[in-house]
Amino acid sequence: MSLVVCRLPKAGLGNHLFPLMNAMVFAKLNNLPVIVVGYHHLKIGPYLRKEKSKRKYKGYFKFQKNILGEWFDKCRIKLKSRNFETIKEHPVEKLDQQALKGKVFLFEILPRYHDYFIHLKPHRQLVIDLLNDIINPDILKEVNRLPAPVIGVHIRMGDFRK
Repeated sequence: MSLVVCRLPKAGLGNHLFPLMNAMVFAKLNNLPVIVVGYHHLKIGPYLRKEKSKRKYKGYFKFQKNILGEWFDKCRIKLKSRNFETIKEHPVEKLDQQALKGKVFLFEILPRYHDYFIHLKPHRQLVIDLLNDIINPDILKEVNRLPAPVIGVHIRMGDFRK
């Protein structure tokens, strides 16, 4: 059986969502299982910059496992990759069953500035549904309790000098 793998890059939460959603949408369209790895990176930047918030997102998503569980998933991927052809960054589209056989589809690259949403635009509602499905229910309850913002802006203050 084929497999979709999302290897999260060493980046912030927002940038994790691009390869994650590409992998999830591709998997959903083609009825394939998804393995997500790379969410146990130690980020030393916030410690070096002595930031108050270390931005740890442990437990935010349903797919997250402990370090041992992620290691087990990485071993499964290596075993599959030996016998299967690895296809990197395949366009997000539905394929016929013959094209899917014996392949590992890998998503790990951040998109370029000019085409962030190019593969996701046709699947906007599916992206919204999948994102809501993978977020931990406790986090969703907390978010739903908050009033809707008029404008939402993400500024990582660690990038600025005082």
